[in-house]
Amino acid sequence: MNIKKIELLNSEGPILRAIKRDFDFEIIDQYNVLIDILTKTEIQEFIHGDRVIVDSKDKKFIYSSFPGSMKPDLKKLDEFIGINTIGKIY
Repeated sequence: MNIKKIELLNSEGPILRAIKRDFDFEIIDQYNVLIDILTKTEIQEFIHGDRVIVDSKDKKFIYSSFPGSMKPDLKKLDEFIGINTIGKIY
């Protein structure tokens, strides 16, 4: 099984992490609780759209509302998700 991890949001420690499994992405909150399992399409909607994720303490996360300083490099994140980055400008 191919497993990779990335911190989606970090502010003096990870707030949201994603673990890439073979066919989906597990989203873990800062309390180390599995809060969602997303498909590739769903994680793209969270990162690039307006999908909301709620953590184990009922805090809502809208990814676009957080500053870039809390997020990983967008190209690195797209590569993690599996989006083709060839020819794209970041």
